[in-house]
Amino acid sequence: MKAIVVRQLWATLIALEIKTIETRPAPPNGPMRPDGVRGLPGLPVERGERIAIVAGARRPSGHGDHYGEWRLSLGESVPIIHALSLPYRWHPLPLGAVVCTVQVDDALPIVDEWKGAGVSQRFLVSNGRTLALVDAASYGPVSGSFTPQLPLGDFTPGRWGWLLSDPQPCTPIPCKGRQGVFRLPDDVTEALGQEVGA
Repeated sequence: MKAIVVRQLWATLIALEIKTIETRPAPPNGPMRPDGVRGLPGLPVERGERIAIVAGARRPSGHGDHYGEWRLSLGESVPIIHALSLPYRWHPLPLGAVVCTVQVDDALPIVDEWKGAGVSQRFLVSNGRTLALVDAASYGPVSGSFTPQLPLGDFTPGRWGWLLSDPQPCTPIPCKGRQGVFRLPDDVTEALGQEVGA
């Protein structure tokens, strides 16, 4: 089975089906990569292919009273996990391990069609070919919005959004990650198959 590394806390949010778009600097190699566009290093990924999500080995960075941040517009951020919320201390996030498998439905380029001046009017929408940052005034009624995903990734125009679905969480299976799309070692694939019926 193929896999990508995703840093924590994002890997766990993918397993919980909260984060449904993984942003990357490039699409995967294969049919989702348009001609003339450089793909992410490693193996190709087909539309609808199931891949493993490996939580990176680095612990989320601590910022005094919280761990990790959600990026907001204009350089603002908010903490994801407050140190006072004890579950993180008692149940650390798995690191250097497969946490789930997901289906990669598509990879779409992120474009900027946002002409508004107010942060509160920013939306993330898809027309099936792109993920576009838009404002309500120029776009009209927004349906099928991916706006709740904005704090969960880097939606800088020029990057790519990998659309993920059907996460199948598993007991963390130790696995060393690599850059790009890589093949899991046979023993990890076997253990994962027993976990989620992959």
